[in-house]
Amino acid sequence: MRFSTLGTLEELRERLCIEPVNTGRQIDMCGVVSDDVESLHAYSNEKGQIEFASGIEFPSFLYRGQPQEWLPCLSGIGRLREIAEKLRAFSRTVAFEELVATHPLVEWISREVRFLGASLSVNVGGIAQHYGLPTDMLDLTSNFDVATFFACCHYDRRHGYYPVRASVEPGVIYRANSLLLDIPEASGGYSPTETIGFQLFPRPMEQRAFAIRLQRGKHFDRHPQVQRILFRHNRKIAQKIFDKFDGGAKLFPPDPIVEHAKIAEELFRFTRNQLDSAWVRLEAWEGRCFHGSERREVEERADLVEVDTPALQLVGKHFALSESETARIRAVLNQSRYRRAAYLCDFNPDPGS
Repeated sequence: MRFSTLGTLEELRERLCIEPVNTGRQIDMCGVVSDDVESLHAYSNEKGQIEFASGIEFPSFLYRGQPQEWLPCLSGIGRLREIAEKLRAFSRTVAFEELVATHPLVEWISREVRFLGASLSVNVGGIAQHYGLPTDMLDLTSNFDVATFFACCHYDRRHGYYPVRASVEPGVIYRANSLLLDIPEASGGYSPTETIGFQLFPRPMEQRAFAIRLQRGKHFDRHPQVQRILFRHNRKIAQKIFDKFDGGAKLFPPDPIVEHAKIAEELFRFTRNQLDSAWVRLEAWEGRCFHGSERREVEERADLVEVDTPALQLVGKHFALSESETARIRAVLNQSRYRRAAYLCDFNPDPGS
């Protein structure tokens, strides 16, 4: 649904009736009483594993902010045109996901940590998405303020985020009903959203992260449940929002895995297993098979080099499993809420067992 350009972000907040969060205000949702306190909320997924959504318990809407419209609104993979570019991108994402899966924290979580007697889900694809690798996902957030940061800030690889000073082009906030996004009859053939939330590494949790997978040919701006709301940029408001998030530091806290994500973005050397995994994803994306000489030609055009051992490796003292790090995870899990995972009488998080 398209709107004319409305006012500034502050005026837009009033027009959309955005309520403040973390006030302790109670909310009655057809007899289910919740509140506006942001936390981690545990729930069981279809595999019986525990996932943690970050933010308020029952967000009515999910948001996405951009400093201007880029139509169509596509995933990172969807923006690529050449087959060679896509294969290179899938290869880099596969390499980074393998790296994440071998991180000591992930192995510790998978092997030892239980919450309500169930194992914890680690979404390596969601982690790759939130650390800048091209995937078939698009970032969303349950927090309107987080969306406004991305709506009024530009990004530069060299200097990071900086507030929009002046722009002829309006910014855009995408807003989607969180319930209808996941109902097949209402979603118009789009994939359901995925909870990213708590993923061991701090960035997704701080961004109250969700994501939606966009199949080839699917445009987020054409989703039947998505509103595109345009607003006028204002320098003072942009600076105010930028300062509120400490120039982005609150949304992008220090994290050593970021450096590995940057390396992955420039990677050209992959093992045959990594390339084969990338081909599986590419063929699923394109809806057709590639064989023999066609594969070799695409790999050559992509400048991919086959190696015997993964070029992307965890290195440095930051990747040793420390007591302080495991204590941090236990503390976070002990503070999480669990209504959608179990009844009170079943509660025994036991994150250290």
